[in-house]
Amino acid sequence: MDQIENIDAEDIEQDAELKPNSAMSRPTAKTGIKGYRVTLPPVIHIGSVVERIDDNTAETEFEDMLVVLDLDRSKYHNLNVTGNVIWTRLDKPICVMDLINDLRREYDCSRAKCKSDVLIYLHQLYARRLLKIID
Repeated sequence: MDQIENIDAEDIEQDAELKPNSAMSRPTAKTGIKGYRVTLPPVIHIGSVVERIDDNTAETEFEDMLVVLDLDRSKYHNLNVTGNVIWTRLDKPICVMDLINDLRREYDCSRAKCKSDVLIYLHQLYARRLLKIID
């Protein structure tokens, strides 16, 4: 299975929200650094049900890739062949475990590698606001 795409620190920082704490006395385990609470993005796991968000996207195939344009943010995302297969399967709600099993039937890869790559990729899509978690 191809490595799909790397996520960078900027994507993670965009998802973490810093919220000022009303009691700004000193940092604690609850309030975090400098009196701010950090809200982390939800974790996608094998039991999650996910679906792509394509209300404000346009897509086109270019060579061996699918290019997805996020019209709201004026950003485009290049998806390789494997990413394209996953993107296509995300057109309706799907359980992550079912997605992994489908991909393992199609590609020659270990369960651990497929699970790891798919979860990383789904988190990337979520960080880029192209995926929603249904359940």
